[in-house]
Amino acid sequence: MKDRNSEGQVVASSLKSVEVGTDADSEPITSCVVVAAEATLSQAKPKKLPANQQTMLHLLQDAGKEGLTLLQWNTKAKEQGIGTKRHSTPYALKEAKLVHSYADRRYA
Repeated sequence: MKDRNSEGQVVASSLKSVEVGTDADSEPITSCVVVAAEATLSQAKPKKLPANQQTMLHLLQDAGKEGLTLLQWNTKAKEQGIGTKRHSTPYALKEAKLVHSYADRRYA
């Protein structure tokens, strides 16, 4: 499995079965644990974002922990020429799991 941490770094892990005890018949009881794994080169290589997506992502990153409402994000994007001269791409970033939302705010 792979995921990205809050800094955008790839975090790789795998599941391992471990024995956690025995039952009344002395048979093993097992469970799964998450263990760190090395990311393969293909997993670790980030995809290059198009210019508009890079700009949109930087706008959210600059907002920090407070994030931006969709209206604020779009306003800032228009100040950069996105959405007026260039196409806005906030949903592509969300689909790529680079942006998440909570309530009415968006975060990088």
